[in-house]
Amino acid sequence: SVVDDLIEQEGQKNPDAALLKTIPGVGWFSALLLASAIDGVGRFSDAEHLVSYAGLAPTTRQSGNVTRSGHISKQGNSQMRWALVQCAWIAIRHSKRFRKKYMKIRRKKNGKTAITAVARKMLTVAYFMLSRREVYSEMA
Repeated sequence: SVVDDLIEQEGQKNPDAALLKTIPGVGWFSALLLASAIDGVGRFSDAEHLVSYAGLAPTTRQSGNVTRSGHISKQGNSQMRWALVQCAWIAIRHSKRFRKKYMKIRRKKNGKTAITAVARKMLTVAYFMLSRREVYSEMA
């Protein structure tokens, strides 16, 4: 369609979006959305800060020596989180790396928890791709 062509043209103009598009499951729309939400990977000191910005970091509760991890915080960019989860559903069908992560967590937890973990993994991969200016590699 005309809109899809326009989105693709804009994506090809954006170097970050073009890099993100190489991740399995990420289309031009999602690549542009993520690139604009991240707005330069240099803003984040490490991948954990980016994950936290997207609201995909688990909440933690501490008391004395005991630390418990809970659900994701959901504090952060909701569109970014939504796009990553949608991409993750496609990625588990097209990438051995992401499927393996999904299946490992799926055995112990439910599918939604597992897909959220894959979305988090995808964002971590995206951080390193953008900071190193490398295209996606299944082997990494």
